Amino acid sequence: MKKLTLKASLREGVKRDKTFKKVSGILYGPDVKESKKVWVDFQEFNKMFKEAGESTLFDLEIEGEKEGHSVLVYDVQKHPISGQYQHVDFYKVKKGKKIETSVELEFIGEAPAVKEKGGMLIKNFDSLEIRCLPKDLIGKIKIDLSVLEDFENTIRVGDLNISSEVELLSDSKTVIMSVAAPRTQEEIDQLNEKVEMDIDQVEGIKDEDEEGEESDEDDKKEEKKEESTDDDKKE
Repeated sequence: MKKLTLKASLREGVKRDKTFKKVSGILYGPDVKESKKVWVDFQEFNKMFKEAGESTLFDLEIEGEKEGHSVLVYDVQKHPISGQYQHVDFYKVKKGKKIETSVELEFIGEAPAVKEKGGMLIKNFDSLEIRCLPKDLIGKIKIDLSVLEDFENTIRVGDLNISSEVELLSDSKTVIMSVAAPRTQEEIDQLNEKVEMDIDQVEGIKDEDEEGEESDEDDKKEEKKEESTDDDKKE
């Protein structure tokens, strides 16, 4: 597989491009003596990031420099309304030094316990943390759901089939996927009863609060009436 590349140019001053044609970035890492502020083309970065994600190495080629930088996307900031990329952190990895990163989980196939028995698929994680050398990085971890044949079946971290060069940082007994049995009519009725009881309790508390407020208002009115009577007597 050909290594991905992304072209960049050095940036000075301005941190945002209001035209959304460029994305600001910063390059740093153990081998970078001084962090570098850069611009990358919005369309090129969008295309590359969709393919690489946060766990695939690619070369960041800065205009005017002879050699590229082997980097990972460490962090991405987006506009809160438009969702457009605004800023990206490029982390230059050190050759021969292990790194820790998050790898996306890709779920394939269908779970028979869901398709044939009406169960509900329960997914606990979308990604997992790994540790490995830069050369051993993996883009995704594929998980086959077809092994979930019954409600007792689970997929745990220890069940994943990945390279021995890659260390999973989660406990091997951690459950990634499972299937819950469909609720019986009795369970549904019990759940509805509990919801109705909770609603009644909330309404009861609300009524008590309203009664308390009315009582307080009556007390205040009575106090004012007594004060007014006392003033009339003094006069």
